[in-house]
Amino acid sequence: MKYWRCLGQYDAESTTYSELAVAGFTSPFSVPKNGRLTGLRAIINRSAVTSLINHIEFRLSCTDWSPNVIEVGGQGGGIQTAPVSQPAPFDYDIDQPVVSGHTMTIEARNVTADTPVTVSAMLYGRFED
Repeated sequence: MKYWRCLGQYDAESTTYSELAVAGFTSPFSVPKNGRLTGLRAIINRSAVTSLINHIEFRLSCTDWSPNVIEVGGQGGGIQTAPVSQPAPFDYDIDQPVVSGHTMTIEARNVTADTPVTVSAMLYGRFED
């Protein structure tokens, strides 16, 4: 069976990695059951008309994986002062084992020369058991 889970939400404006810390979507993420992590989806949200999010990188780490660290990213649409549609999600194929009760640490950062404003990015995982 395949299923999706929200792994976390990132809302910081730092250019250095920090763990996801939004209430209800914090790191580390505890895997619900044994199986495989088969994909990741990064969604860069426009939470305000003044949002400025140009590039987000997510870093996941787990001692059960080889390699132990996976990095993926997402690209925002820059600042837009008129209504626009959400940027398309970024999908990544992954194939790593997951074990119930084991955790993965999820961090993110902004990679941009601009100062990010009203950052909101979601990371989802596709699992298979």
